[in-house]
Amino acid sequence: MIDNKVKVLEEPIIVTELVVELDASDNSGINPPCGGMSMVGKPTEDQLSRINKFSMKPLSAEDVFVFRPLMIDDQETSYVSIVHPNLLKTFMQNSCKGVGLLLSHNSGSLPVGRTFNAELIQEYDMETNNLCTSLYGEVYIALDRNTESGMSTTDIAKGIETGTIFDVSVGFSAKEQTCSICGGDIRSYSECPHNPGKDYSIDNEDGTSCVKKCQVIVGEDGKGELLELSLVYAGACDRATIVNNFSKNNVTNDDSGTKLIIVDNIKSVPQDANIYHYFSKHSTLLLTDAKEEQNLMKLMDIRSEDNMKYLELFNNKFGLSLETEEELTVKLDEIQTEMATSKDELSNVQLQLDEKNICLEEKTTEIELLKGEVSIKDTTIEALTNENSELKKSEEIANTYRKDLVDSTIESGIRAFGNAFNAETFTKFLNTLSLEEIKTTRDGFETEVKTRFQGTRITDPVKPASNEQTTKEDFETEAEYRTYIADKAVIYARENEISILEATKILYKDNLSRRSE
Repeated sequence: MIDNKVKVLEEPIIVTELVVELDASDNSGINPPCGGMSMVGKPTEDQLSRINKFSMKPLSAEDVFVFRPLMIDDQETSYVSIVHPNLLKTFMQNSCKGVGLLLSHNSGSLPVGRTFNAELIQEYDMETNNLCTSLYGEVYIALDRNTESGMSTTDIAKGIETGTIFDVSVGFSAKEQTCSICGGDIRSYSECPHNPGKDYSIDNEDGTSCVKKCQVIVGEDGKGELLELSLVYAGACDRATIVNNFSKNNVTNDDSGTKLIIVDNIKSVPQDANIYHYFSKHSTLLLTDAKEEQNLMKLMDIRSEDNMKYLELFNNKFGLSLETEEELTVKLDEIQTEMATSKDELSNVQLQLDEKNICLEEKTTEIELLKGEVSIKDTTIEALTNENSELKKSEEIANTYRKDLVDSTIESGIRAFGNAFNAETFTKFLNTLSLEEIKTTRDGFETEVKTRFQGTRITDPVKPASNEQTTKEDFETEAEYRTYIADKAVIYARENEISILEATKILYKDNLSRRSE
């Protein structure tokens, strides 16, 4: 148990320690293999220009010492985790903005240097025989400055030049920690049943199967932040040394009241708790924080894989929402007491649960039937709406046909009875009849015309030109004249949208005026 108080951050911290090799004679600036440094010593003009953007006063090449470490890559760590290239891109941006260089992750002391540039490089890793994405940073140290460690910055620079200081480690926060097999949150049994480092048989879509190792994919969403870069000693690879070093020097915050607990199984950590990862080449340490140590230890003790799976199965079986082993134990005791009192009572409880499930299924079926009925009604409404629209169109056609039929009947009436026929009154009368009755009336008028003028030559009136004076004397008989006026009245009424009676009066009046001339 670690007793010191530590600072609680909003995001989980992952600190990955990588061994870097130094070749003091190599100042060429060529990209080194994984773990190496180059460009050690005085800065170039371009580097000095970048450095002076951070400095409060202009610095010369003699004032600073620069080196280029491999900070982190996307290869598997000792905790079977992989930092996703999307997160490495974020780290590169953070490095260009300037991240502090610490000693042994001691955030309680002031930085001894700062990053001023970085780049991502695709290179070949001889150890893994793979191409990898590596983040190389450029770091400067202002010389001749004392540090809180007792070493001057010049001593630190000499240590790097001589190869006695050769390990670097980064501290960063990462938002996502997902499973490489299923993509779920690696900390959650409900989202991910896999454990880091274990092999699982996976069924492929083509029916074949293969074995895959579970890895933790860190920061695929690219959300996170590079917090610091540290120079670390070789002894920091030992797990006990990391614990002691952490508890004494790394993080201190007397106001937080939070302690760090060592975690052996990441599945035992609540999803809302911060996780601190310390990776080295040969060992791994996981820590988590909680406001109350006792509650956290109790939670870690009960959140074992078997217990959580059993708890989940129990909740699913009985429709409960138990969260802790204590709640589960109380519930089991209650059930055992009930069974000892009456076995039938437990059967009744199960029967009631089954009945509720059946009732729920019936309700569900009923709802589905109602949905079907509503769907049918919606279809019927839509069909009726379309039918109503067609009926309106048919009604318009019928009204037009009725009007034409009434007009033609009035024309026949005028032909049969001449000026004595009251077209306006008869039009109102016809509008009260059905279509068949109107047709019958029209046929009667036509019969009357044929009867009255039987044996008489009925000719179509000669339609004079527009400038021709047409009078009664221009026709051979009175019947021809009346027929001509009736035909002209029908046409005139349609063209001017007036009644046939009004049209007939106008034409007779016009004819009389012509005769008077």
